[in-house]
Amino acid sequence: MEPGLEGRQELGRTQAGEGRYSGLQVYFLNRLEHLLRQRYHHRDLLAPEAIRLLDRAIYSTYCDCLDLGVGSEAQRLLRQFAVPSAGSRAPES
Repeated sequence: MEPGLEGRQELGRTQAGEGRYSGLQVYFLNRLEHLLRQRYHHRDLLAPEAIRLLDRAIYSTYCDCLDLGVGSEAQRLLRQFAVPSAGSRAPES
């Protein structure tokens, strides 16, 4: 199963009925998930500069999630799409 699929289903249920998240919280959680999916699926195809830009967008969106009080949900998404950051790669010789 693709990482995050169960998270999307859970988020969809909360959007649809329970009202657990505000519209802004859902927006930023969905944005974070989208960016993480891009990073996960295209990690071998992107240039290092593009990966760094994507990592910065992920970090910025994560900070927005923290500010909105959905940090634990954001951390769950980060764990589901765990890939090494661009800065942690060993330089090629």
